[in-house]
Order: sequence, then C-alpha cells, then structure tokens
Amino acid sequence: MAAPERRCDIADLWSEYSPSFDVARDTGSFRMEAGIFGLVVCTPRSMAICWLLVHEAWASLDCYSTMLALLDLSSEAVRGNFGRCLREPVDQVDVEGQLDDIAQKIDELSSDVNLPDFEWPGTIPIPSTDRPQEVTKAAQHDIACLVLAAMFLHEVCHVIKRDHEGLSSIELEHCCDEFAQNFLTERMSTFAKCEGYPVDKVATKRAIALGIWCYAIHRIVGKHESDSHPAPSARLRRMLSALELPAGNLFWIVMASLLINQLRTANHLPAKVNSTSLSDLVWELLEKVEGIA
Repeated sequence: MAAPERRCDIADLWSEYSPSFDVARDTGSFRMEAGIFGLVVCTPRSMAICWLLVHEAWASLDCYSTMLALLDLSSEAVRGNFGRCLREPVDQVDVEGQLDDIAQKIDELSSDVNLPDFEWPGTIPIPSTDRPQEVTKAAQHDIACLVLAAMFLHEVCHVIKRDHEGLSSIELEHCCDEFAQNFLTERMSTFAKCEGYPVDKVATKRAIALGIWCYAIHRIVGKHESDSHPAPSARLRRMLSALELPAGNLFWIVMASLLINQLRTANHLPAKVNSTSLSDLVWELLEKVEGIA
C-alpha cells in the first residue's frame, strides 16, 4: 500500500462514497477517469504508460542530478555557462540518448500500437506488485506506486465531488489534485514514526512522487490548459507552493532534472540562469517551460 497510514481513511471513503474500479478494454490511448455511478476506469495501456513515465523521470535524475549537485550556483561564471556546464561530462550525450530511448517507447505506447506487439524496454522492469530487494529498484518501485496512488486518489476525489458543488471544471481539477496531495502527506509522520524512518526522508520521497506525478500529467496531456483542465505547469506551481522543503532538499534536484529534460527535448535548454539556489532554479526553469510556444 502506497500510504499505509491511511488504511482506515481509505476504508471510510469506500464505505461512504462506494467508488469502484474497472480495468477497461484497451482503446489505443491513455485512459484513466472517473465516470458515472462512482466508477473509476483505467486500461492496461494507461498503467503501463504511467510505469514507464516514472522510469523516464528516474532516468532524467540519473542524467542530470550529479552535475546539478556539483554546480556552484553562487558562481556567476557557472550561472552564465549553465547549459554548457550541465552537459560537460564526456558521456552526457550517450546518457541523454538512453533517456530519449525511453521517451520514444512511451510515445510508441501512447500511439495506437497493439499491446501484444509492443516490445517492453529491456532496461525497465515489467510492472509488478512485488517490491524488489535492490535499494535503487525498490525506491523506483515505491515512487511508481505513490505516483499511481496520486492518480487514483485524484479520480476518487472526482467520485466524492461528482456533483461539482458549484466548482468550475478547472477548479474541480485543482481540488482533486489537492485532495490527492493532502491524502499522501498529511499523516506521513505517523507512518515514519511507526516504521522508524526519519520524517524528512519520508517527506522527500512523497514530494518526489508528487512532482513526478505532475511531470507525468504534462507528458500525458500536453502543456496547455483546456476548457476542462488547467495547464500542467499551473498544477505543478500549486503543488510546489504547498510543500515546505528546504532549498537544498533532494526534491529540488529531482524537479530541476525533470524540467531540464523537458527544455532539452524542446531545444530550449537555457545557456545561462540567474538562480543561486536549487529551489529558485526550479521556479526559473518552470517559467522557461511555460514560455515554450
């Protein structure tokens, strides 16, 4: 269970609102939504896309985190040559190529390719409920479960608020985002205490999952606002504003890595930046992502 400290709350929600889940027939595109009569629908393709997106995000972290951790943003010379410094390692092009391979597989799966014909990438474990023993793979598995939990909790909130309560469609989406975020973070200190984990480590892990969730939304629906959904960047802004994490927290390196990858693939990686801290860098990079036409 992604948030075992909320087991009783889940039971109470099910008792009061009776949401149900259905794995629907594959439609050739991403589908995860709350429908009528409290039914949350998803497809095997959608679950697989989510799993791959988490591993794409992890690959972004592998690609850029070391340099982000080493770069001295207090140095004007580093800030003025940010793009060049970031891609300075001799094997950077090869690592980015591996990242692009994962992105290509996600794009392929997001098309109308027949699922039986899809060749699962050999570098990514097949989705499973079995938690790996190896530390890195276990962390990837935990993050994937938390991301999927956030997605399903968002849809459960749609079931809870099926009458909209006077909210606009976009306000409702923000409300459901906040429900999912709060559900996964409000009582995480209880989980940390019971399991003997440092609270700050649990908070970082949950925050990383929420950040990757927002990244996944961007990759699934695109960057623009619609009549019914806010722009993914707006959703990310609200999530970032609600978190209380120190400027040097690993979360900011993860988010910077994701945003850098988005900018690189759009050929908008900045040559220089103005930020002197990783948290400020995330906000600056997010603004640049929003500025891509």
